[in-house]
Amino acid sequence: MRLAFISLLFLLIALSIGSVAANRVDKKINQVMASLYILANELRGPSNSIPEALAVNNAAQDVVANLRSATQHLSHMGNFSAGETESVLKGLNNALPTVQNASKRVIALKPKFTALMIYSIAKNDVVTLQRSTAIFTSEVVDHVPARYRARIETAATRLNDELGAAVQAYS
Repeated sequence: MRLAFISLLFLLIALSIGSVAANRVDKKINQVMASLYILANELRGPSNSIPEALAVNNAAQDVVANLRSATQHLSHMGNFSAGETESVLKGLNNALPTVQNASKRVIALKPKFTALMIYSIAKNDVVTLQRSTAIFTSEVVDHVPARYRARIETAATRLNDELGAAVQAYS
């Protein structure tokens, strides 16, 4: 009886650790997504003034900070479980429409940013976002089980291509 109880206790501990790991992946993905939505919202504004444009800059810096934090966190996790991989894949796929719209909007705002004399700030934000996203998605690909790799790579490529178009527009 005591051995069964101890075995059950270890099983419960193992399950809770797995749950915490999945929650940590979800937490990091959710932080990136939340900051991405804030950036997208800032980009929807008119950006006719320096304060409005700098709000976009601040939001972009928050996305970069969350991407870097998520990259660092994920790099210490080892190989992802199937559940963790599904969470990351869902996050990447959910981010795509937001990234597409944000990339199109930042390209459209280039003349305004140039007129406000903050073109170099916007260019730096776009390049830094693209690099941080590429590093993050590369880290994700390195940690997923082989059976998920193609789907993760496809999602990562789509995100990176969208951001690459914005970088190209600012080059």
